[in-house]
Amino acid sequence: GGVGHFSRYLKNKFPSWQVVHSDFTIKQYPELEKEGIATLALDFTNSPVGEAKYDLISMWEVIEHIHPSKFK
Repeated sequence: GGVGHFSRYLKNKFPSWQVVHSDFTIKQYPELEKEGIATLALDFTNSPVGEAKYDLISMWEVIEHIHPSKFK
């Protein structure tokens, strides 16, 4: 999720979409909620994302922050 640029882009481009912005707990941006973007603190290396819960998941600049031991 980062600072929310892509989440904001999606919500502006597709206002009817339910956009969920997620990041690790240390990087939450609650001001996105005021813009109609749901936020979720999620460490996908330790918590399930959910099966068939989302239509699209994007991961910008993520892999370089994950220790190789966390990959399954």
